[in-house]
This record gives sequence, structure tokens and C-alpha cells, in this order.
Amino acid sequence: KRASELATLNEIVQAISEQIELKNVLTTAYEQIVKLIPLDAFFVALYDEASNLISYPIVIDEGKSFEESSELLNPDNFTGKVITSGKLIFETVKPEDIAQRSVNGESFGNKNKNYGTMLFLPLRSGAKTMGCLSIQNYDYFAYKQDDVALLENIANQISIGIQNAQLFNDAKQRNEELAVLNGLSGELSTLSGITNISDSVFKYTSQLMRTSSFFLCLLDEKQLEVSFPLVIDDGER
Repeated sequence: KRASELATLNEIVQAISEQIELKNVLTTAYEQIVKLIPLDAFFVALYDEASNLISYPIVIDEGKSFEESSELLNPDNFTGKVITSGKLIFETVKPEDIAQRSVNGESFGNKNKNYGTMLFLPLRSGAKTMGCLSIQNYDYFAYKQDDVALLENIANQISIGIQNAQLFNDAKQRNEELAVLNGLSGELSTLSGITNISDSVFKYTSQLMRTSSFFLCLLDEKQLEVSFPLVIDDGER
């Protein structure tokens, strides 16, 4: 059995390492895990320390994908406890605990059903916990300690895959931003007149960020006057 598990783990490592987009990394992880361990629900929560927000890039319940909104870290629910402590949680939920679980805001996917067995594993980046992987089953006592140990190893590999995907995405974003700035620089060198220059700055800035509200302000130091060659408010000039 040990040899079989190692072979399966190697397959998962190989499959995840072949992906560079975050969504593909997580989808591949799900597809590999579901071959190995019976599960009804699977989700990954990623924590952004700067904003204190948790996002859910993948949520699957009974084979169906769900979109879940980002939310503030709740240190009292299972996901929040894992992220703040860095320790896994392995729970079998008793029927009398189900109502309290819903109150704590831990219900995802098909909210009409409740899980009997829930496993929440930390996703680590160095000494920090960057998120949580959850595997859940409607049945009570669905997982054994051997399953937990195997999933811990898989979670470590998913963490590496997530970090690689984030590095790739950061590099891709920097390249895209550099391309926009180079385009702006090249176009500005060919323009004359404040109107044309303002329009060009707005066009390229809009490729980098939301610009529903945007203005350019110029100061005439001699006259001590301020002018606004371009003002965009709610997308309208």
C-alpha cells in the first residue's frame, strides 16, 4: 500500500508541476485527489495578509463548480483557524453541531447539504500559512489517519504548485505592464498638443487599472492657475 501511495503521490506531483496557471494547478489537484480518496466537496482558500481577505479560487461540490465571494478572515471558523494556527483540522460533525457550523459561515457549494467528515489542511509558504485545502464527505468517519497523512503530503505539493503559479502570474503581469508603459512612451514621443497627450495617457492607463474616474491636472506656476485638460467621471467626459 505504501508503494502504491508513493506512486500516486509522484503522479500528482508530476501532474501539478506541468501546470503554470493557478486555476489549472487546482483543477489538476482535484482531478488527481478524487481518483485516490472518496470526496463530495473540495475547496481551496487563499489568504491575502495585506487585505485580510480570503479568496476561493476553486470550490467543487458533488462534481459541480461554485463561485464564492472573497471574505474577511474569520478566525473562529475552520478555515480561519487553520490559516491562523497553521495546523490541520480533522472533524466529524455531529448532527447537533450542524446548525452551529452554518452560523459560523463555513457552508460552501451546495448549502442544502451538510458534511459528516471534514478535513482542513494548511497550505504553507515558508513559515507562513497562505491558505487552506479542504476535503469533505457527507458520510461520517469517511477518512482514516492514513488518508490524512497522504493528503498532508499532497497539500505540500499543491502549495508548491500555487507558489509557482503566483510567481508566473506576477512575472506575466510585470511584462504586460512594461509593454503598456513602452507603448505609452513610444506614442507620446510622436504626439504634440495637450489634448492628444491627455487622450494617450488615459488610453494606456486604462489598460493597467480601472479609470471610470480620471483626470489630468496642470499647474501654471507663473499664473498660479490650475487647468484640467481631461476629466472623466463615471466613464463620461
